[in-house]
Amino acid sequence: MRSASWLWSRSIAVTVALLVQFAASESAAQPSDVQIFADEPTNGLRLPSFGIAGEVDATATVLNPATLHFLNGPTFGLVVDSADDDEVTSTGQGTGLYFGTKLGGTLLPAIGMGLGFEFLTPSRTAVEPDPGEPRRLTLSQSLALGKNASLGLAYQRYWDVANRPLDGLSSWMLGAGARFGSRLSAGFVIRDLTAPTVGGVPVQRRYELEVVTRPLATDRLELGLGGRVGEMRGDVDGWLRWSVRLFRGLYFRGQASAVELNQIAVSPAAGTTSESQAEYRL
Repeated sequence: MRSASWLWSRSIAVTVALLVQFAASESAAQPSDVQIFADEPTNGLRLPSFGIAGEVDATATVLNPATLHFLNGPTFGLVVDSADDDEVTSTGQGTGLYFGTKLGGTLLPAIGMGLGFEFLTPSRTAVEPDPGEPRRLTLSQSLALGKNASLGLAYQRYWDVANRPLDGLSSWMLGAGARFGSRLSAGFVIRDLTAPTVGGVPVQRRYELEVVTRPLATDRLELGLGGRVGEMRGDVDGWLRWSVRLFRGLYFRGQASAVELNQIAVSPAAGTTSESQAEYRL
């Protein structure tokens, strides 16, 4: 599967991430089988190598609103994710525009503000339930809990063609972030806090936790270890990501992850069957 993402920010930082994805399964599908993957239709744009703790940019608007508190000033972002439709195993394709900034902090309490708009184009044949081709607006805000900790809340609204599942849907995200000196930080997020219903099926809440360390106490090297748990299916995902500053404004970022997929196979011989399998991405 070929997938690429690009990020541009105010500091002219450019990140290029190449995803190489492959899946391991105990049973191979027959050529005549139809493969469908169950995924949360509210995942939004896939943002590989961007975490919920550590170095912060405009994508914090949709990743962890609490970390907007750690922005140093106005930041803009553009992310594009594309993939081969016939090899897609999850939602997340499309284009995203993001803005984040921090206000106050002297006479008034520090407040982070974020705005995101995503044009989502996921596969409508490989993912269940049908995600459509929605547009998603995200409004985020962080509230300081002292200098090195914060809480964040994000409101997300979807628009699509009338009668498609996500049209008119609203959801919320809750986040928390903290930094412990110059070498350690952590982030926690609950996605789809209100568990909205899509196509008659409730979307499961996802709980994410990430811990990030900077061995050199600067942004020259950053290592993050994180995980995600789904509330209803109990599926567990994990990732290890890294960021290396090559020089001011230019970073090399990457991520290795293990994702639990819920696969639905439809074949003339066996009918409809489902199974879980692991997918490893780099």
